[in-house]
Amino acid sequence: MSPSPQRNVVVVDAPSNLGLRPPSPGTIPGCWRLAEVLRAEGIVARLGANDSGRVQPPPYTPDHDATGTRNGLAIAGYAVRLADRLGELLDVGGFPVLLGGDCSILLGAMLALRRRGRYGLAFVDGHLDFRHPGNSSRLSAVAGEDLAVVTAAVPDPSPTSKGVGRWWPKPTWSPSATTTPTGAGTRRSPPRPRSR
Repeated sequence: MSPSPQRNVVVVDAPSNLGLRPPSPGTIPGCWRLAEVLRAEGIVARLGANDSGRVQPPPYTPDHDATGTRNGLAIAGYAVRLADRLGELLDVGGFPVLLGGDCSILLGAMLALRRRGRYGLAFVDGHLDFRHPGNSSRLSAVAGEDLAVVTAAVPDPSPTSKGVGRWWPKPTWSPSATTTPTGAGTRRSPPRPRSR
């Protein structure tokens, strides 16, 4: 049996902070610095990867836009640009590794894959990232709603977003009914109200 061919790992910076709430009034989330820090620590060489540059996000604003969320239109546009870049890399046999940024970069990565056909998603995060109108009244930061967006549990944020929120067929399970995703292919029932 011959060894599998070496993948052409390509590192792309996606230093977006568009999907986050401000950490305090008058400040912006600092996660956009992550790619710089990882590069300074030599991540590209350590991965044996090629440097494929950066997809620069638009400027952050803490204000809600016409979508009702922070930077909703900017995120939709950025997701399309990021998907375009990832598509170029995939076309030439690249295996992209994204350096974020906040979790809203998932939208661009999944759009790039959706354009190529049907793909699955293994999602690992420190938070659920599945807020949607069926389970929360606190919607406004896409980094906490990104998994819900790519699974079509929330509506497309704008008619000009080129279908960013309509990538997938409707889920076969109801996000607001009896189960919620918890990670690596498992589901759990939501907490039941305690009787008093």
